[in-house]
Amino acid sequence: MKGKQFYFLLISLILVGVGSVFLYRQREEQRVLEFEGYEIAAIESRIESLYNEEKTDISQNISEEELEEISIIFEELDEKKLSRRSRDRIKGMEADFLTAVFMMDTEKNVKEIFVETNIVMKDLKEEEIDTLEIDVLTFDNMPLFIDRNIELLAYARQQVVTINRATEFVEGLFDEDRNVLESATREDEEEALNLIEPILNEEVKEELTLQVDQVNLVLTQREEQLALEEALRQQQEAQEMQESEETNNIEESNEPEEPQYTNPPAQPTPPAQSWTPPSQSWTPPNNSGADEDISGSGNGQTDNTDGLTDSEDDEENGAGSPGEPENNENDSSGEENSKEEETRAPWGAR
Repeated sequence: MKGKQFYFLLISLILVGVGSVFLYRQREEQRVLEFEGYEIAAIESRIESLYNEEKTDISQNISEEELEEISIIFEELDEKKLSRRSRDRIKGMEADFLTAVFMMDTEKNVKEIFVETNIVMKDLKEEEIDTLEIDVLTFDNMPLFIDRNIELLAYARQQVVTINRATEFVEGLFDEDRNVLESATREDEEEALNLIEPILNEEVKEELTLQVDQVNLVLTQREEQLALEEALRQQQEAQEMQESEETNNIEESNEPEEPQYTNPPAQPTPPAQSWTPPSQSWTPPNNSGADEDISGSGNGQTDNTDGLTDSEDDEENGAGSPGEPENNENDSSGEENSKEEETRAPWGAR
């Protein structure tokens, strides 16, 4: 009987002890959970502050110090013996924290491609923009974050395309030795300036403009050279023309000069002549005496002399028949002169 009571009492004490230990452990666990919960709640609040209320974008007021402090807290929690329940909560918060850090790094990389507000750096490549777009699109559950950064990247790409187009065109005006191409024209220069104008990066714009200024200088030198050559060519042509004219003038001066008349000279008109044969009255001799012959001869000679004298006076006075052509008068005067000679001869003989 006493033995049974002893065992009953022992078992009761054991159960009370076990129960007390169990209750103690529960209270300790509850106390630990309450303490862990306080720490977890504090870190959880700081993690939530990294996002906007809708959790569609990261906060724009996050500092590097804040992220560093949160990271240190997570390291300390990892060293503590936490309950499984607390450990699961911490793992979720760590994932949100790392997402926020990755988003901040991505946005930081997006902002770093701009040297100033909305002005891209000079050496930016389109491949870098492609990589950043992939990183941004990774956060598909953050629509505001994606929209904001994709818009910035699109604006950056537009500037890169503008810079690349202008750079490629300007570089195409030079050969491998950086000499301006012979085919470069003023139209090329103007087009290059038009391509450079929209560039927002002043450093890139200035470098390209200096190259175009070099093109302008070379084109100006070439134009001046062409103008000089043209002037020399014209001078040479003028000199050759002058020499040719001088040669022609010399040749013309050596040729005999012919009289130049505005109107042909008037030919002298021969005087109009008209000869009238002398009136002769001659009576053939008869056989009457010598006295008659002599007297007749003397009378006849005197008459013929008078007729000759009248004829000669007519020739000297140039009296002619009116209305007769001058050519006929000239022709007939020659014949009449010959007849006169013949007539004179026999009368002289007589």
